[in-house]
Amino acid sequence: KPGFNPIISAGQRDPTTAWQESSGEWRFTNFDGNMFGTVNWKDFYLIGKQPGFVQAECPAFFPLPMPKESSTPLMRKKNLPTHVYKVSGRKFYGDSYQVGTYTSTVR
Repeated sequence: KPGFNPIISAGQRDPTTAWQESSGEWRFTNFDGNMFGTVNWKDFYLIGKQPGFVQAECPAFFPLPMPKESSTPLMRKKNLPTHVYKVSGRKFYGDSYQVGTYTSTVR
């Protein structure tokens, strides 16, 4: 590990693909459900453990498509899930998915 890498250490692995918040901040989570942020890809900070994110290998966190005007009435309902969190591991005998609502908090 390069000395300038503040995140990846013996206990941190398997980061998700980063996503950009409306504030311009980039975020990602890792195998243990911790979320990290950066605004410049040089300085990283721990945002914290995400409630409900299980510890497992190969996490993925991504948004669901937003309903369109042409969507069915069911799809245009309020309070639909907005994101999917997927992990893999032997304890799940494959992949496990959690569907829910993600709301960004501004740092």
